[in-house]
Amino acid sequence: MKRAFQCWTKNTDGVASIEIGLLLPLFIAALFPPIEYARYSFTEHVLISSVNDAAMLAAFNLANPDSSVTEDDIKSFVIENAGNYAPSMDEIEITYAPRAEPGARVTVTAKVDFETVIDLFGDLDLSVSGTRTLF
Repeated sequence: MKRAFQCWTKNTDGVASIEIGLLLPLFIAALFPPIEYARYSFTEHVLISSVNDAAMLAAFNLANPDSSVTEDDIKSFVIENAGNYAPSMDEIEITYAPRAEPGARVTVTAKVDFETVIDLFGDLDLSVSGTRTLF
């Protein structure tokens, strides 16, 4: 009986390459979800930062009738600060009350279609908003 199994234990050349060939695709597949999550989180952080800064700019300028800053200037500010992750002008909304009194709110909302590296997750919609209170 020992002799029957001896052919399996004698020659072990190439076993490691077969193991690598079987396990490497699993390891590579396990790398993509954390990478996608990191990209999504970074994109969200960049958008939140630029939208919050734009809301602060809007809170200081849009309610002031003497200010020359327009809604398009605020939208351009978001696009410039977002860099490669910038939404289009149509995907940015600004809501505020004209000639608002102190305590009123200005909200800037931006929406971006987040494209994943592999199509396993599909395209995700990323929508962030920043709100500031007028002074």
